[in-house]
Amino acid sequence: MVIDASASKINATRRGHAVSINHISHAFGDNVALDDVTPDIAPGELVALLGPSGCGKTTLLRAIAGFVTPSRGDVRFDSESVLALSAGQRRVGIMFQNYALFPHMTADENIAYGLEARKLPRPTIRAKVDELAKKNQSLPSNDHPDG
Repeated sequence: MVIDASASKINATRRGHAVSINHISHAFGDNVALDDVTPDIAPGELVALLGPSGCGKTTLLRAIAGFVTPSRGDVRFDSESVLALSAGQRRVGIMFQNYALFPHMTADENIAYGLEARKLPRPTIRAKVDELAKKNQSLPSNDHPDG
């Protein structure tokens, strides 16, 4: 499969590290999970990877975190390749998809959760949630994830 996930970005207030994915490809046997993927994430950006099951979202996160070595391409933090670094040395955390959403919260509340943890002002959080939901019409604003 070829990755068909759209990355939607909204600026966060805290600055972090730039992450550059340079022509990453990875296959599991005959199953191509990533095919020449090249997103750039600026410091402080909040990114959501959206797409159907099996399109490569988790594989991309695992490659960034160091849990899988891509078949081709490079992962860079602040312009420095991290492919030779172990997962522990990269200091990247990911939450796997089974635990990505809080089922008792609406889609909007799930999006806002990380922003609230950063103690952003309510109007800023609301604007960022609305911006992300607008860019990704697949997100059912104010609907519970389980229907």
